Amino acid sequence: MEANVPDDQQTLWWLKGLGTNVQVLSPCHWKEEILADARSTLSKALALESEEA
Repeated sequence: MEANVPDDQQTLWWLKGLGTNVQVLSPCHWKEEILADARSTLSKALALESEEA
């Protein structure tokens, strides 16, 4: 399914809440922010994992 949604912070917040159940195609600044959040989350998880080992 494709949808056109408003380019605002509330919509971005909603999309982030969908996690891996959504693919953001545009705008590019949303894709970049979601990717940065994912990288940060992964980095923190890997750091915790290495501390526990």
